[in-house]
Amino acid sequence: MEEDTKMAKEIEFIYITEHSYNTYLRPEPAKTFIPDWYKDLQPYKNGKFGIHNGVTNATAKKCTPLLDSMVTGYIVPLWADVYVEDIENRPSISWTTSVNVFQKHDESATLMPPPEGYSKHMVKYVSSLTVRTPKGYSILVTQPSGYQDSPFRTVPAIIDTDTDKILDLPFPLWVQEGYTGIVEKGTPLVQIIPFKRDNWKSKFSFITGEELRVRADRSFNSVIKNHYTRFVWKKKDFK
Repeated sequence: MEEDTKMAKEIEFIYITEHSYNTYLRPEPAKTFIPDWYKDLQPYKNGKFGIHNGVTNATAKKCTPLLDSMVTGYIVPLWADVYVEDIENRPSISWTTSVNVFQKHDESATLMPPPEGYSKHMVKYVSSLTVRTPKGYSILVTQPSGYQDSPFRTVPAIIDTDTDKILDLPFPLWVQEGYTGIVEKGTPLVQIIPFKRDNWKSKFSFITGEELRVRADRSFNSVIKNHYTRFVWKKKDFK
């Protein structure tokens, strides 16, 4: 464990004002924001393990890649309550803090098709943050995994953050059409996943049906429970 800590890369969240440093909620490891629906989900349908025609009754709770998507990186939470309402088919957001929590996005953003159920009129979350990563590392900015029904939907982006030329990061968001209500302080808004930049090239090949069956029976099919977690998955740690 001590060796892992020494080898850990460092991501720095830099507030651009003293007020935001002293007031805003800190980005936290994504593992602290696992959604309630996933926590409440039973690992097996009907609550008990079963297998039928070679297929188990495991639910999404047993899908390690899904969980990995929820616990990888960091979450930027909403730092203050806001009231959202739909006025003449465009979102209006209000707050009671002394500084802006959101700002309007330029109308040119409406040319980008929104996700289904979300307004084309974007807003920007005033994070008052900039992010610094080690040389050769960037960040993926995306919707927090597992929060598909959120009133806000993050516009995905990749930002090269290994330079001091990046200033604040006002995250663009779509707002759910027709939504009215208070979105509470602490709501996950943005997931930040640091990654190492590499150059890639693609190639194509195939395996025969028999080779596929041999591979499957040697590995995945020969273990009824937790094959991926036990033999494939690699632990990732974010603090």
